[in-house]
Amino acid sequence: MLTEATGQPLERVDGRLKVMGGARYTAEWDLPGLAYGALATSAIARGKVRALDVKAAQQAPGVLAVLTYLNAPRLQPIPDKVGGSLFRGEGGITETLQPLQDATIEYAGQPLAVVVADTHEHARHAATLVRITYDEAKPELDRATASRQTLPEAFTGSKDEPLQVTVGNPRAALATAPVKLERVYESAITHHNPIEQLATIARWEKRNGADYLTVYDTTRGVDTLQEVFAASLSLPKENVHIICPFIGGAFGSKGWLYAPALLTAMAARVVGRPVKIELRRQDMFSTAGQRGATRQTLSLGATRDGKLTALQHDTQAQTSMVSGYTEPCARVSRMLYAVPNLGFAHHLSHLNLPSPCPMRGPGETVGGWALECAIDELATELNLDPVELRLRNYADKNPETGKPFSSKHLRECYARGQELIGWAKRNPKPRSMREGNSLVGYGMATTMYPAARREATARATIFADGRALVQSATHELGNGAYTIFRQISADALALPVDNVRFELGDSALPKAPTTGGSATTATIGPPPRRPARPLSAPSKK
Repeated sequence: MLTEATGQPLERVDGRLKVMGGARYTAEWDLPGLAYGALATSAIARGKVRALDVKAAQQAPGVLAVLTYLNAPRLQPIPDKVGGSLFRGEGGITETLQPLQDATIEYAGQPLAVVVADTHEHARHAATLVRITYDEAKPELDRATASRQTLPEAFTGSKDEPLQVTVGNPRAALATAPVKLERVYESAITHHNPIEQLATIARWEKRNGADYLTVYDTTRGVDTLQEVFAASLSLPKENVHIICPFIGGAFGSKGWLYAPALLTAMAARVVGRPVKIELRRQDMFSTAGQRGATRQTLSLGATRDGKLTALQHDTQAQTSMVSGYTEPCARVSRMLYAVPNLGFAHHLSHLNLPSPCPMRGPGETVGGWALECAIDELATELNLDPVELRLRNYADKNPETGKPFSSKHLRECYARGQELIGWAKRNPKPRSMREGNSLVGYGMATTMYPAARREATARATIFADGRALVQSATHELGNGAYTIFRQISADALALPVDNVRFELGDSALPKAPTTGGSATTATIGPPPRRPARPLSAPSKK
């Protein structure tokens, strides 16, 4: 009898490759005739390029070309919608800026030139020789005084996720609440910076007179990147091939900002040979995205026995002048506690700073932190145990939609947590608990993360010798995707796990969404099971 593979201990399929150096990451592909690119970036945050002196760079050893806005290939705008989802604009997830198309500068670190040379070292050296003079303008860097303030309606990370919501009348309920609390919480910019830096290799070919582009890129969205390249470079989608079998960490990056990747393709087209651009570590702070800073105002209204009557969560987030990305901070507040009057709003300040993008728990991380701090402060105001306050406002249904949760075991989590850490021994008075010379405090908080599934496809090929190949254009970020999808596929096809191979990370494979939101296993897991199901029930004779 075949043992079910899913959930069983199994050596990671890619483990030996990674330990022995056999897993090939983007920067490690070696193509014949490969040239190397390096960026010269803006030293100011706002203004225009007055002049570019590239003579010294052009004359440096090994230099093949220097691209600026004056001679770079022209690009088409990225569509507002990619894959059916809002992509640009207010609430959109990527930049409107296409690189090297004009002299405008919107943030420090913006690429202003690309130097291509025969070696990595020659390209880096020549990039330092590019001389840029500026017409500098005063940058806007303060959320409160930004001249461009917007109210985005929806967050593109989820198609139906509104950013401005009112249930009941939270403002009126706050005005009449027996107990009122308002607190402001600020979070700073934080950066992804995974071990593997952003890198791209681009190669152009002619096939039957048509242009074809092959791109190796550190992306967790091969299908999305394929659409972006096709639209930007005026190519049929089928003429663009994206390859990324391994990603060395992402934490939100490597999915949304495309300037370095597009610059690589532009440079390869100009010099007529494959080009690689790998960002420096310092470039990761300006060109790879980050979690934007936020200012969150939490207003709570409650009865004296601790029942919430109103919750208003207002977020002032920052984005760049060329992005509409919004940190959706109310994701936790909108569903965690039973409150009859609920409101949340997101205000966006456009600044002369690099573009933000999703980062590890976008919205939940900083939004949940602010909410739980406010709930703890309300517990202190009411002289009520923090766990008890949360239990008195336990939500059996979603307070925004009124729909019951399909499953929820938070009460059991509270009880188990109290037992495990000895919560009953807690003295809430500050500086009252010690262990030797150390002050000790007990605290608790609640968080949540949505379970998500998206659309995906897979292809299973079963060979006569009992082996199978299963393929889907998903991604491996170091999270074990090769292994778990091999296990799921083996169970679906009723084959030993050693007889199954799973391929991913290639836009030529069946379509799959960008990896993110902890949705990949739930999204890619079901499709391999479909080929194993009979198309129709056997007839009875």
